[in-house]
Amino acid sequence: MSERYSRSRLPYPNLAIRGFRGIKAVEIPKLGRATLITGKNNTGKTAVLDALRLHASNAAPEVVYDILKSRAGRRAQNGASLDDSPFAFSPLFYGFPTLSRFAAPIVISTDGGERPTKLEMRMGRFVEKETKNGNAIQPESDGSHGLEEREDAPPAMLAETQGGMLCRRLIKPAAAYSYDGYGFQDIERTPFALINPYGEISRYGVSVGVTKYAIRRNEKRVAEALRIIDPKITAISATEIPMKPENVLVHAKDISRPVPLDSFGDGALRLFAISQTLIRMPMGGILLIEEIEKGLHHKIQADVWKMIIGEARENDVQVFATTHSWDAVKAFQKAASESPGEDSLVRLTHRYERVFATAYSEKDVEIAVRQNIEVRG
Repeated sequence: MSERYSRSRLPYPNLAIRGFRGIKAVEIPKLGRATLITGKNNTGKTAVLDALRLHASNAAPEVVYDILKSRAGRRAQNGASLDDSPFAFSPLFYGFPTLSRFAAPIVISTDGGERPTKLEMRMGRFVEKETKNGNAIQPESDGSHGLEEREDAPPAMLAETQGGMLCRRLIKPAAAYSYDGYGFQDIERTPFALINPYGEISRYGVSVGVTKYAIRRNEKRVAEALRIIDPKITAISATEIPMKPENVLVHAKDISRPVPLDSFGDGALRLFAISQTLIRMPMGGILLIEEIEKGLHHKIQADVWKMIIGEARENDVQVFATTHSWDAVKAFQKAASESPGEDSLVRLTHRYERVFATAYSEKDVEIAVRQNIEVRG
């Protein structure tokens, strides 16, 4: 295996999560270039994806807000801000704690790869320290993060990233605003995209606008992916930039003129979202896919996984997907066995208020599928 595909180069060769959403604690010792996460309902599969995007973005406010809106039903105004209440961030924390200095923090960490880091998030009432002349103290001026806790301060969340370089961030719910301690030198962030079961994409650090050359290059590769759905597809063309589903026309052998992409059904829309996002992901980024089998017939899922694994290796991207489906597990195993590398399956189980992760290598998954051993929890 070449150095380019070495496990040490993966952004997340392992992951530990504590105190986040429904996860009191879990350690996943082994993640692959492509990792399929499975388990019963309420074992934390989606929470793992959310933990990855929090860690990857250094708890960027827009990511925090998106998770609260999509997972916890928090109401946002102007697309970002949350209501100003002591419970604004509570749904992110295990057990929905009240605003208290005794509430256990969220800790998300990885200790491998080129950039081991730990993200810690806690709720509190913070204000910026002030000098005698009324100016706020900057972090580099007093060796601290320039914040203090006061009972009369509004609720907020403090996020701190440690490892190599240091970044502290104060996120306030009442406005789309955060205070960054850049005096500590902001740590490099990992670009990511999350594709939910409905084909909606949440991005961070991934450019939407691309050049005409990139559009043509992407059109060819996405068309190749769409032929998994329908071999008669010959090409696609983007009518506008960015290349969104509603801006894409499909050319096919048995159709006299180009037709809209959605004419080919939900499977084509789903595969378009996965393929074009994976192709445009910057090197070193991560792609997160919820319920990968959604909209995809079981007979084509192995080919979809072959495309994903091939593009992930070619583009140096790490992929995480979740599933409940045994067909998806079998398809993943088939694709991985035909192109051996560093892919893995992770099963999550919930016992004694803890989540336990069992990591399976490609060989382990092959044995499980061949002997029909249940690996979904």
